[in-house]
Amino acid sequence: FTERNLQPSEGQWLTLRAWIRSVSLLSTVILFLVLFLFLLGQKLAYLREIIQGVDALRTHRLEDTIPLREANELTELAEHINFLSETERRLRQQEMALQAERERMIRDLSHDIRTPLTSIVGNTAAILENEDSFSPEQKRRLLEDVNEDAQWLIRMVENLLSITRMSGGQAKIEKDCEAA
Repeated sequence: FTERNLQPSEGQWLTLRAWIRSVSLLSTVILFLVLFLFLLGQKLAYLREIIQGVDALRTHRLEDTIPLREANELTELAEHINFLSETERRLRQQEMALQAERERMIRDLSHDIRTPLTSIVGNTAAILENEDSFSPEQKRRLLEDVNEDAQWLIRMVENLLSITRMSGGQAKIEKDCEAA
């Protein structure tokens, strides 16, 4: 604009309009890019949390869970990973409970087997070491005790084998008190 003519010419108006359009378009593109990068950054941050959740699951830190955000595919993925983690945690607890039950059963079974075996060994050792000291009646009574304990052991082993065959190895044994 010159001092004499304060009115812009038609060409100047066209240039000004073109410049305003260019600035508007450029500012719109910049605003779009800023918003796009901001939203993309949020999605990538959530994706990093999901990856950390998968790493936690992979390293058996099953108490960790992935926070659930808005309803989208990433949240659905996080829900599935949390479900897998919870399922794995429950399975581990069940496995530990089964292991503890198995160890308890082995201890109980060892005790139940050891008692009649001790009696058998004691009675046969007494007969072998002191054969001449016992009357035929005493020997017979000791041998009857040995036979009774051996028969009890045979029944117990047969019962255990029958149970494991019927249940395919998933036996739950209920014991009854029995005089030895």
